[in-house]
Amino acid sequence: MLKNLTILKSLILVLLISCNQETKKNYNNFQIIVSDTSITHRPNNEIDFSREMGSMLNLSPIDKGVDSFELRIWVKSVMIPEHLTILKFDQSKWTTYKYWYYPNDKFIDSMIVYNISTPMEVDKLVSFLTQKEILELPSQFAIPNFQDNIADGQSCTIEISTKHFYKALEYHCPEHFSNEPNNIKFMNIINYLNPHFKFYMPWCKPIK
Repeated sequence: MLKNLTILKSLILVLLISCNQETKKNYNNFQIIVSDTSITHRPNNEIDFSREMGSMLNLSPIDKGVDSFELRIWVKSVMIPEHLTILKFDQSKWTTYKYWYYPNDKFIDSMIVYNISTPMEVDKLVSFLTQKEILELPSQFAIPNFQDNIADGQSCTIEISTKHFYKALEYHCPEHFSNEPNNIKFMNIINYLNPHFKFYMPWCKPIK
């Protein structure tokens, strides 16, 4: 009996150590992929934007990962309301929501939320958003020697979160800077997503 108890204790100890190691492994492997502004010395931070707006709209934070997949597309401009599109896999199903909201300093005056159709090719969309080229793309404010000379127009922030990484990108009037490679790549993302979610109108005229 004593021998069996000793064996049982040993098995429990091994199991606890194994679980602890796996938790640490998952935590250490998670990547927060945001722009390195050490070159440009810009104060912008995509995570701060995500946390502030998520809190204002009473959304769960996604910068530390989600159980499966979540996409958030924020569009803001001098015109209101501003809007947000969310695609996520939750409780074993895909859901897609559109938010129209009226911001006022540090709070939301009002908002409208409604369900929209999830794209039929959602698996291809997820594969597209998790490819290396997108994960390595910097935000506009982190591009060396880049100058944003547009006073108005609109900004688009895209957040992608999975079990393994969180990625955020922010661009202002990328359609205007059609001679800059990173802005072109971001517009390619918009052009891929826009037919599915209808979130972006290219107001800024491209450079001729």
